[in-house]
Amino acid sequence: MNSRDTASACTHCGRDLDPAWKFCVWCGARVIPAEAAPEPTPHAERHLNPVAVFALVLGILLSPLAIAFGHVALHQLKSSEDRGRLIALIGTVLGYAAVVLIVLVVVAWVQLRVPL
Repeated sequence: MNSRDTASACTHCGRDLDPAWKFCVWCGARVIPAEAAPEPTPHAERHLNPVAVFALVLGILLSPLAIAFGHVALHQLKSSEDRGRLIALIGTVLGYAAVVLIVLVVVAWVQLRVPL
């Protein structure tokens, strides 16, 4: 009997395994015996959080409102299975960058307009 006949498949990457292996040599996942392997459960589709997308759009438009929508999206994402954390972070950071840019422009304008 050949070891190929008794080999099982890795539950992580699906490649053939030798029965003596404790870890998959392809992906490094721990080998679980077939009788102890849990039944695969269908994954629910994770939706993209629309507030996170709105925060990103506002951030691209350099709107300070991106800060508010970004923080709301981040708060919503903590308690849900939705996707969009990176999008919300980018929108929030762009919103803060917009505020800094607006402050710098106003300060520069005031400095250039005031005669010494």
